[in-house]
Amino acid sequence: MAHEILTVKLCEMDETIGRLHCRIHLSETAKYTQLCQEIETISREYAETELALRKKLKYSHSKMVSLLAENYEEIEQIIQKSVSVKPTTDLRKALQYETILPYSSG
Repeated sequence: MAHEILTVKLCEMDETIGRLHCRIHLSETAKYTQLCQEIETISREYAETELALRKKLKYSHSKMVSLLAENYEEIEQIIQKSVSVKPTTDLRKALQYETILPYSSG
């Protein structure tokens, strides 16, 4: 059974790599409009894949996996909120100080 699952997963990975090669070739040879269309397609695929993965994690039979997924979503929201707030000058100075401090010799 494990061998069959591994075979299927390897085939899926081979297909994904094939699509990636095609996209790389397209990015090297395509015109701007084709690239824009491809970017839209890839963005849509990414969003669909991300949503499917989130659902799989959320509704996993393993309680630990679903708990981790839930916590990850909370952390992701906190990060998004903090990114949307621009640091003040004092905070920037404090961050610079924190960055420089570990490298100081004193």
